[in-house]
Amino acid sequence: MRKILNKVRLREDAVSQIVGYVLTILICGMILTSSTLIMGTYLEERKKAVARIEAQAIANRVVNIIIEAVTVKQMMPTAEFERRIDLPYKISSYDYYVEATDNAVWVKTVDGKVSENCSTYNVVKELIIDHISGKVYSGNKYLLISLDSITNPVTIQIKEGN
Repeated sequence: MRKILNKVRLREDAVSQIVGYVLTILICGMILTSSTLIMGTYLEERKKAVARIEAQAIANRVVNIIIEAVTVKQMMPTAEFERRIDLPYKISSYDYYVEATDNAVWVKTVDGKVSENCSTYNVVKELIIDHISGKVYSGNKYLLISLDSITNPVTIQIKEGN
């Protein structure tokens, strides 16, 4: 009888050990899965933060050239102005576009995850420029900011460069 009871206890101990191993493996798997998801989210947020900084830098550069064009137009009313700005192919692996309006220059990713702008400081309302417009996608190597003295009304256009 004692031999049978010992065998039953050994089988119960073996089952308890197997259940313990299975629980340990499940807990380790859950920890690994959650840490992978957390790390992926963290990396995506860091990528967005870098893209925001790069987008803001591009918007600032474009507005600086627009202000330079307005200054040239104020100092020399018959002058023509054209400036080329080299664009990065992507910002933090996001495709993007640059859009100029009368109030601001926007740099937005195509998927909408990043959107940054820089004010044009009301140059349209207060100065001799009548309109600012244009939209350029990131696949282009550069954009051109041009001001033509012949056209009336005076407009600043952002165009794709070849």
